[in-house]
Amino acid sequence: MRRSSDEHAAAVNRLERLLHHSGGIYFGADLDQQLAISSPSAARRSQALITLRFSCAPWAFAFIREGLQRYPIEQTRFSEPLPGDSWWHHPKAPHVLEPGSSDSSHPYPVELDLPPWTVAADVDLRSWLFAFGGGIRIESPEALRQELVQRSREAMDANGLLHAGQSTEPEQLSGNRRFFSSRLRRD
Repeated sequence: MRRSSDEHAAAVNRLERLLHHSGGIYFGADLDQQLAISSPSAARRSQALITLRFSCAPWAFAFIREGLQRYPIEQTRFSEPLPGDSWWHHPKAPHVLEPGSSDSSHPYPVELDLPPWTVAADVDLRSWLFAFGGGIRIESPEALRQELVQRSREAMDANGLLHAGQSTEPEQLSGNRRFFSSRLRRD
């Protein structure tokens, strides 16, 4: 049995909305969640999304705020600048969150409203987010923060002192610890 052209068009529109609001091609396995995220109703969609909130060190925020195409802009919120910041931002970037204290190591909050399957298990989200290492501090959801802590412990265990006599001082790959400092300046 074939679908009518109207049914086909509706299914294609649903898939396009699902792709857009998911930020990738992983859609989880829950059809009800998929239908909520792909709904033309913004209210129904917003009820199904989960907010990922994390704060960034200046160098990490410089990269994150430039990556406006990773997740839908309408599901993304960035920190406003701290007093004295002079960094450039895209005019469409939603810089609406109150920044943390200027003496904080991670003063720049970011919020992403994501489908539950993305927060629960998306490999691309984890590869991107966890690659910032200590440059981010996950505030919620707690399960994702705990996952980052566990993965960090496993990496430390795997890369700890493997040989007797190995130095406990980390080797510098660059003479400048703030390798990306030019990406974010305070005048």
